[in-house]
Amino acid sequence: GAPRASFNADIGSDRGFVFGSLPLADILAIKNILGVTVNDVVLALVGGSLRDYLLAQGALPEQSLRTSIAISLRKAGDDDFSNKVTVAAVTLATNTADPAERIRAIAQESAAAKQEARSGGKGVLEFMQMLPPLLVNVIAHMTPGDQVASIMGANLMVSSIRGSAKPMYMGGARMRSVYPMSIINPGSGINVTCISYAD
Repeated sequence: GAPRASFNADIGSDRGFVFGSLPLADILAIKNILGVTVNDVVLALVGGSLRDYLLAQGALPEQSLRTSIAISLRKAGDDDFSNKVTVAAVTLATNTADPAERIRAIAQESAAAKQEARSGGKGVLEFMQMLPPLLVNVIAHMTPGDQVASIMGANLMVSSIRGSAKPMYMGGARMRSVYPMSIINPGSGINVTCISYAD
């Protein structure tokens, strides 16, 4: 399960957006030095940021926050035009002060979650897909916001998407940056979405 954080509550119609960029070379350097994945580095950055944010508010839970991550179920050579993905909840190691320990804990749990999902393990997404859509909608909107994290096993969604490694152009002008926007789910007032672009 996941502990309740201050942003695990009922959400209203107000939205705020924050955008930023990091050099991909720095993320790749950390990945290569520690032998982890780009996604592990992203999750460690989010975990460290949330730790600092919640500590400053005096609201950091003792138990680590958890996030839902997407896991591709596509096998090598599979080029079907379809989504083959599931989700799993993994630690953000927000209860760990040391950044190196945080990323190692995240990498270990992420690797185990991916292995389990790819070997046929069923998660919350598969359970929800078996239910009629109307029932899923009712459950999502009837569950009190402060209980969603413990039921879903995750405090927020974090996703990182591989974008174009080459510069893209529109009307002859080079696109300088790409900033994704995603949705927030009931009971989780934060969503972090990252996309790589060029460098």
